[in-house]
Amino acid sequence: MIPVGPVTARRHLEAPRESVWPWLADPEQRASWWPDLEIEPRVGGRVAEYWAEGEGEDRVERDAAGDVDVWIVGHAIGFRWSAAGDESATSVLISLLSDSGETIVTVTETGFDAFSDAAYRVRASAEGWDMLLDDLVAAVSADSDR
Repeated sequence: MIPVGPVTARRHLEAPRESVWPWLADPEQRASWWPDLEIEPRVGGRVAEYWAEGEGEDRVERDAAGDVDVWIVGHAIGFRWSAAGDESATSVLISLLSDSGETIVTVTETGFDAFSDAAYRVRASAEGWDMLLDDLVAAVSADSDR
């Protein structure tokens, strides 16, 4: 079997890392771009995401939970989580890199090889992270325009 590579999503934000970090760590700021995530801000803390949309055959939902395994204030958040009913989990690392007074946000998710529907999950994860990071960029940009 050919290994399934990680999902990586990246965005460049026109704000310093110190200004971007609260958009990840502070529940009130995070709610403006990732309202469905709950995370305890510490290694060993819980992370959970639940959302549902659509009706009948068009209904799509996400119910995932896990544990925080990386919490480096101002720099990175990592967690291992699995969707309800899954036997395996994926690992997520969200990192912030300073770049000339601006910030590069990178999300990397790994562990898809353990799933029989790995290709589908990789596509869904890539779409999800792209949408979330676009929402983060919009939130940070709107805040800096005030």
